[in-house]
Amino acid sequence: MVSVRIPVAIVFALTLALAAYLGFASIHFEYDKFLHFSVFFVLAIEFYFIIDTHHKSLKTLRLVTCLWCVGSSVVSEIVQSIVNPSRKFDVYDIMANLGGSFLGLVVAASAHAYTVRRARAGRYRKLARSEVENTGRTDGEEFVNIKMQDLEDGTGPSSVQ
Repeated sequence: MVSVRIPVAIVFALTLALAAYLGFASIHFEYDKFLHFSVFFVLAIEFYFIIDTHHKSLKTLRLVTCLWCVGSSVVSEIVQSIVNPSRKFDVYDIMANLGGSFLGLVVAASAHAYTVRRARAGRYRKLARSEVENTGRTDGEEFVNIKMQDLEDGTGPSSVQ
């Protein structure tokens, strides 16, 4: 099942509006490439977490995020040069956009995989605790060493009463 995380979508929209303002305004920054890298890094992470999905859809989510990163990195630079003629098309801006996007995707996917692993391990620990509580067993009582000869001569655990 796929659903949209509304708070993340709102933050993404606000960040996108800020990025659009910075991209279309006639403001020139000394560290322009770093700004491109940082903005696309944040946008990629936010875009990745907008969609709440289960593990079976993760490959699709990563592919969609990757395609969005590539498309928006190139398209934003083209639109920026069309909307504001004082801004020039710059291939290095696209490279900074792509670098920030891909690093953001790696960070988001790694963080997501980590939380999924922790949740899965927590479920297994909870299951193991409930099994111990239900059976009354304690550590060390989980395994019984039975040899074939014990079963044949009737001295195994089932014969003791």
